[in-house]
Amino acid sequence: MSNTKVEPMSILLLEDDIHICNAFESLINIREDVCLVAQTNSSFEAIKLAKKYRPECIIVDLELHSGYGTGFEFLTELRNSNLDFEPLVVVNTRVKPGIVYDGIHEGFADLIFYKQQPDYSIEYVINSIVFSRKKNSNAPPPFEIVCGNNLRDEEAKRLTKLINAELDAVGIKQTLRGREYLFYGIKYMLEEQPKSSRDLSPLNYVADKYDMFPSSVSRGIHTAINDAWMYTPIEDIEENYKARVNSDSGSPTAMEFIKYYYLKIKNLL
Repeated sequence: MSNTKVEPMSILLLEDDIHICNAFESLINIREDVCLVAQTNSSFEAIKLAKKYRPECIIVDLELHSGYGTGFEFLTELRNSNLDFEPLVVVNTRVKPGIVYDGIHEGFADLIFYKQQPDYSIEYVINSIVFSRKKNSNAPPPFEIVCGNNLRDEEAKRLTKLINAELDAVGIKQTLRGREYLFYGIKYMLEEQPKSSRDLSPLNYVADKYDMFPSSVSRGIHTAINDAWMYTPIEDIEENYKARVNSDSGSPTAMEFIKYYYLKIKNLL
């Protein structure tokens, strides 16, 4: 009998429904045959994650109502990316079966699951994915390191929850791109632990991540912050953001906001 251990199947999840994300994560965490390497609600970020982690399977929601971009855009970009590996592409959607399904099946996706189907379940999706696992010479290398490090680490999960909780508390809307920029800027600071002011470059980091100019990232963040300061009850702002705000601007700058939450969350860890 062979003792060769089969590496868990690495999965990238593109989904904007937090309940579905949690359901996938909860199930995957108790199984040994699958591994969640990354998840995002942004079709733009998903392309970069796919190239970075080379997952064996990508699960795609077509309509990202609470996210960024669409699953259709992701599938088109993925097909045109000329990847040097061939992931199993799985569509998990509420879009009703019909002509759209036929189009997706032609070179875009290997499997399609309709969330409104009576017999639909997350477990059924995962079981089908594992059963359909691709075996080919272009398969990516083992993911035991990726699956076992920060992406699956409880500390990383806690960090993500803390950042999102703080952003929610002051009313930074998830529908604004600046929310995403703030999340990754704060996360970058917490992971890198800068030792001097010269190392404080989260705007440059986010700009590189999205292939943008830092000024564009800053504008996106300002839009998100100004929106929160305009519509979030003042008592919620004062309770959760205790740093001094310039009376002329009325709201913190991008760097003031990021540095404040970097220090605040750092003290919570």
